Amino acid sequence: MARPRARRAASKAAKARSPKRRAAKRTAAKAKRAARPKQVVTPAPAPALPANLLVTQLAEAAWEQADAALAQALADLDEVESALDPAERADALEMLAQSLAQAARRRGLTRVGALGVQAAFDPALHDLTIAVAKPPKHVHVRARGVARGPVILLRARAAPATVTPSRSTKPKGSAKRSSKRMRKSRG
Repeated sequence: MARPRARRAASKAAKARSPKRRAAKRTAAKAKRAARPKQVVTPAPAPALPANLLVTQLAEAAWEQADAALAQALADLDEVESALDPAERADALEMLAQSLAQAARRRGLTRVGALGVQAAFDPALHDLTIAVAKPPKHVHVRARGVARGPVILLRARAAPATVTPSRSTKPKGSAKRSSKRMRKSRG
């Protein structure tokens, strides 16, 4: 029976050593982990949109807004065309002008020049509505031009300004002579 006791004693000694060994192993493993450089785990960044895709999306959104404003202007045009009463027609024209101005602003368009004014002729800014042999010095603006920033998209429509001679530039007595001739030819 000595043997089983010896086994028991040996196993007791082994058991006594094993928690120490385990603790020593744990401590050594912790020391190894502490000695290793720490790896910081950061979440992967969300995939960034390519710059041209973002620009495309912004442009599409701007077009959608401009399309909505233009659709409103077209609806206002129908109201102008269907208005029978002159006062109602004037109100509808005012609404149409506001809608078109809003649609133009949404696309970054501005009007160039002033309507109905006489201005010095500039071929870069004015488009003559009447063919002339030589360019006039002054024009009468009939429709304003359109620009986007510094770029002229549509030149102002203009007609050559007619300079009416004043009475002081006519030779004296010319009106009297012409009226005398008229009387002689009648009589």
